[in-house]
Amino acid sequence: MPATVRPRRLAARSSAALSAAALSLALSGCASMATTAPPAPSQTGAAPSAAASPSRLPPSAGISNSTSTAARPAALATYTLPGGAVSFDYPRGWTVELFHAASASVPTATATLEDAGGRKMATVSIAAIGDVVGHAGPRMVFESVAVPGLAGLPGAPGHASFYRVGADRDAQFALELTAGAVIPGENAPGSAPVGLIRTRDGILAAAAVWDSPVPFASDEAARAWYSSAVGRAVRDVLLSIRAT
Repeated sequence: MPATVRPRRLAARSSAALSAAALSLALSGCASMATTAPPAPSQTGAAPSAAASPSRLPPSAGISNSTSTAARPAALATYTLPGGAVSFDYPRGWTVELFHAASASVPTATATLEDAGGRKMATVSIAAIGDVVGHAGPRMVFESVAVPGLAGLPGAPGHASFYRVGADRDAQFALELTAGAVIPGENAPGSAPVGLIRTRDGILAAAAVWDSPVPFASDEAARAWYSSAVGRAVRDVLLSIRAT
């Protein structure tokens, strides 16, 4: 089935949050099933260590805007969403909770990743259609990296993008898949990053999940989280996503 993406409209919410909300709407009204994925056999290496919540991380560490990928944690498990077309890797110590609409003609599901302590880290979702809302204001991009496993899909190439839109109390942070690279500058109508990726039979969305709707007090705190072990682990989940 060809993907359908509805027109964007601007509102004071991040595209990451809206992607999750839209996909939840796609799931409502359908028969559902929740399952827990046990860790799969590991590859070689060590899993990333647990880190403090983003609000507790020191704001001193920084990162560059390099598009090179950091060394991947090697103790990984692989999870495949219903339908078999989308999969991703995640740290072996984490778990995956799946919610899916069993009766949908196109596989419709959301996988929520939790760390060893049960804290939500990220979501990866598939559906037939979706909707996005952007956030107006100045845009700061920490990093936007092409995802190798999404090359060749319809539409703009998928990127793992960490960025901020707005400033001060209105700042909205997102670490999510975007259709194309996110560019620094001023968000205007029609220019907000799109947090939905077209697949061959629907749409795909993935984003970091934080404990607070305002997870970082400053850009320095955001950089500190992103360069921490947990930030790298969430980033690597997004970079590992594959779709056929």
